[in-house]
Amino acid sequence: MKLGIHNKFLKLYFLLLCKKFEIYNFLFGFENATKILYSVDKRAIIQILRNNGAKIGSNCDIETPIVFHHCKNFNNLTIGSNCHIGKNSFFDLSDCIEIGKSRQGFDRPLRTIQCN
Repeated sequence: MKLGIHNKFLKLYFLLLCKKFEIYNFLFGFENATKILYSVDKRAIIQILRNNGAKIGSNCDIETPIVFHHCKNFNNLTIGSNCHIGKNSFFDLSDCIEIGKSRQGFDRPLRTIQCN
């Protein structure tokens, strides 16, 4: 019983963080709204990114703080399944970024692709 109530409060908390991001985006612009990602709970980051256009696979771990630069939304960001993004990561979204497993394992997991 206790675990069920805890999970419901977590879902509500994450929903409030997503709404906070939307309000900051409306009031201050997207670039300034991304600054709240410096201190948001890491479990809410994935949902915020997905709600704003990022494509994120399953079983991803994204640590905070995370910094985004040159972005109007997160449409240029694709993160594959089973990926880990470490603390203080910096993403310049002026072009597309795709993060995922390479075919050879861990030799080249990060690559930049051209946006259409």
